[in-house]
Amino acid sequence: MGLQPQQQSPPLPPIVSGSAPLPVLDCLPIGPWHWITFTAVPTLAVFAVACSSSSASDYRALTEHLSISGHLEVAAKSFLEGLTLGAYTGGSEIADKIKALSGNASSSAGSATFCTWTALILAAAFVLFQYSAVDSTGKRRSFVGIITLMCAVMFIAGISATALSLLAFREYPLVGTVVFKYQSKSILSTIGTVFSTGNWFIGSVLAVVSLIAPVGKMVMIAAVNYSDDADKKSRLRHYIKVVGKWSMADIMVVSILLAMFAIEGDGFTDSWIGPGTIFYVGYCCLSVWAGQLVMQENHAKGGDQQRAA
Repeated sequence: MGLQPQQQSPPLPPIVSGSAPLPVLDCLPIGPWHWITFTAVPTLAVFAVACSSSSASDYRALTEHLSISGHLEVAAKSFLEGLTLGAYTGGSEIADKIKALSGNASSSAGSATFCTWTALILAAAFVLFQYSAVDSTGKRRSFVGIITLMCAVMFIAGISATALSLLAFREYPLVGTVVFKYQSKSILSTIGTVFSTGNWFIGSVLAVVSLIAPVGKMVMIAAVNYSDDADKKSRLRHYIKVVGKWSMADIMVVSILLAMFAIEGDGFTDSWIGPGTIFYVGYCCLSVWAGQLVMQENHAKGGDQQRAA
């Protein structure tokens, strides 16, 4: 019986060691310190959102104790503590609680501010360093991808963190500081409040301008940046140009929020911006830059085609 030729098994695919580089970053110089910076920005943004939320929660609890009813409760417990010669410690306990809440609120607010500005400085340094390395079409594509990712981080933090806070108070003799009202709002909570009050038109406009349009613009920028279909890129650039006309509407949203909290200063009110406003303004700047880059690429290609013709 003759020998039959052995069938050769199909070659096995080569084993790829390590993880493939991200398409966003594979054309730009990325070292260990760049990876640390790239991951530190969203981490700091998360901490800023958490700290601002913690600070707002402590301020709300502190407002309850410093209200008129809170002062009456403190006075009653302190009086009872004096009558019992210290056997009842309710007055001291609530005083210590007020002191702790005040310290925690200030500490959390300071931590949120520190994380916010540190994240913005690191993001700006990282983006500017990468921009200095852009010298080809491929690297420009990766650079736009980096800006888009940073836009997403800034946008999520901007709509989630506390944007504005308002404190209404007054000093009374023998009583001290009496807090009448404290409000702390993020962009998301503000839109939810507008809807809950029945102002559907204003709420819809704010939702479209501050939520839907920014997300759509980021998605279109990413699609143009990584698409090779010329017709699709041309259509998307047109849409980006249309949405770009409303770029200042993002700033308008912040202005509306500021106007909502603006009260004639009479020495008894205090208002301040939170990390949400700062992150949202950072998103607006990066979004405008990314949109200009994808539009400049279109103009550059159009000029090259005219020169070739």
